[in-house]
Amino acid sequence: LLLMGGNFAGTVGLGLGLAAVQWLPLFELSRFSPRAPGLLYNQALEYSLPPFNLITLLSPYFFRGPKQVSWAIWSSWETAIYVGIAPLLLAAVALLWGRSRWTAFFAGTGLVSLLLAMANYVPLNLHYLLYRLPWFDALRAPGRFSYLFTFSLACLAGFGAHCLAGQRKEARPRGFFLLPLGFLGLVATVTGLLQWLRVWLSANQGAANDLLGTLYMGLGPLEATRLKKLDVYNLLIVAADGRNWYGPLSLALAAAALLLAWARLPRWRGAWLAGLALLVAADLFWF
Repeated sequence: LLLMGGNFAGTVGLGLGLAAVQWLPLFELSRFSPRAPGLLYNQALEYSLPPFNLITLLSPYFFRGPKQVSWAIWSSWETAIYVGIAPLLLAAVALLWGRSRWTAFFAGTGLVSLLLAMANYVPLNLHYLLYRLPWFDALRAPGRFSYLFTFSLACLAGFGAHCLAGQRKEARPRGFFLLPLGFLGLVATVTGLLQWLRVWLSANQGAANDLLGTLYMGLGPLEATRLKKLDVYNLLIVAADGRNWYGPLSLALAAAALLLAWARLPRWRGAWLAGLALLVAADLFWF
C-alpha cells in the first residue's frame, strides 16, 4: 500500500509539474479577472457540449450550412468532436479485444471527460461537482473537456491498431466480423433516419418549428448568428440531405472493408493495416 501510495503521489506530482507551465500563469492571472470572485453556475455552463453534437463524431460539418453559416448552439470549435471514421472502429477493437490497464484508463478518461463536457445536458452532471471545488468556479466552457475525450479516442484507436498488428497470422478475435458490419450498419441507419427526418420536416413545417424551438433552440442562445427557428429548420434540411453523407458512408465502407480483409486475408495483414493508416490520414485531411 505504501508503494502504491508513493507511486500515485509521484505520478500526480509529475503531472502537476509538467502542467505547471499552463496552470501557474492561469492561476496568477485569474486573480485580475472579473471572474475571480466566481461565476454563477448558469454562466459556468456556457459552451457545454449538447447531446445533438455527438453526431459530429460521424460528420464534423453537420452544423455548418451554406456560406459557412454555423447553426450550432455554441461555437463549433468548442463542441465538435470528430476523430475520424476509422479511428472509431479501431477504438472499438481496443475496447473489445485489446483489454489492458491502459485501455481501461483511456476508456475511463474518455467517458468522464465526455460527461464533464456535456455538463447539465446529462442527468449525471459531473461538471457541477467540479464547479464546487475551489478556483474551478471561475472557469466556464465545459465543452473544452471534449479535448480529453477526443485524445482518449485517439489513444484507444492506437491500441486497437496495435492489437490487430499483434495478432498471429491465422488468428482473429471471436466475433470480429460483427464489428465492421455492425458499424457500417450504424452509419447507414443514422443516414437513413436523417433522410426520413428530412421528409418529415418538409411535410410538417409547423410542428417541426415547434419541436426545434423546444428541443434544440432551448438548449442555448445560438449567440454567434442569432438564427431564427425558420433558419434552423432550413439548415437542418440541408444537413440531413443524403448527399452530405456520401463522405461518412464512403469512409465507413472503406474502413469496414479493410477490417474484413484483415480478417479474411491474413497473408496481407500488413497491407490492410497500412491501408487503414492511409485512410485515417486521408479522412483527417479531407475534413
